[in-house]
Amino acid sequence: MELIDQTLWLTLGNKFEHNDFTGFEGQPTARLMWAPALNHRLWAGVSRAVRTPSRGEANMRLTTAVVPPSSPFFIPVELALEGNRNLRSEDVIAYEVGYRTTMIKSVSVDVTAFYNDYAHMRNASQGAVYFDPIRGVLVQPLPFSNNLKAKTYGVEVSTVWQMLDWWRWDANYSVLKTEVPQTAMAVVGISPQQRMNLRSAVNIRPDLDFDVWFRYVGNNAAATASGNSYIPDYVTMDARLAWRPEPDLEISLVGQNLLTNSHLEYQQENLILPTFIDRGMYGKISWNF
Repeated sequence: MELIDQTLWLTLGNKFEHNDFTGFEGQPTARLMWAPALNHRLWAGVSRAVRTPSRGEANMRLTTAVVPPSSPFFIPVELALEGNRNLRSEDVIAYEVGYRTTMIKSVSVDVTAFYNDYAHMRNASQGAVYFDPIRGVLVQPLPFSNNLKAKTYGVEVSTVWQMLDWWRWDANYSVLKTEVPQTAMAVVGISPQQRMNLRSAVNIRPDLDFDVWFRYVGNNAAATASGNSYIPDYVTMDARLAWRPEPDLEISLVGQNLLTNSHLEYQQENLILPTFIDRGMYGKISWNF
């Protein structure tokens, strides 16, 4: 929607979904962009997103630990994580502001600041302890609840530099801060605090390209059934050489994760062994017709 000719634009939208756990969910968004000059753009946005509970979160029962007998009861205590069929959807209200400029013909810069307010996040609460006479253990139930809140905020800077007609650079840096209450009983994954990307795309000849992608990802933590799994930071690089003997035919050779033998990027929440990303190389032939 153009509010002022070639100067101010407003974008509104909404996404409606229905699910069997929480019913109807709305995810609205509103964005405003202002162009005070030809090479300058300022924009702001606010939106809502949700994550609906899974079947496991509604119906699961998982023994997370068994505490050996100790004073004063001298019988084992089982910690049991329990699902909750009355869970609400987790939701986030995301606020963003940004600025884009083309300082000179060959360089563009984007700066974005964001703030995310999370509510009704999954947490675990302490239920009433009871004795299981069949197994001879005290059971401490830990049912899921929606009483956790969190905040994230940060800045991202991106730039594109067309250094020469045949050589382009793309750079990106972002910093993310996460605030989770220390009283939270649930395990909460933490995204990397810092990320950096640097890409070089060289068109050596009209039929020959050479691309390099260097990236750094900071420390992060994955939420797993056995607690937080900490993933160390890593630096890696990919490279690609492509040759086009014919306009519609491309033959390329790609190397991935070239700086280390392997590294861990992510670990799933359920009981699955983490998969390390190995150094690899592959060839590709593309024919467009």
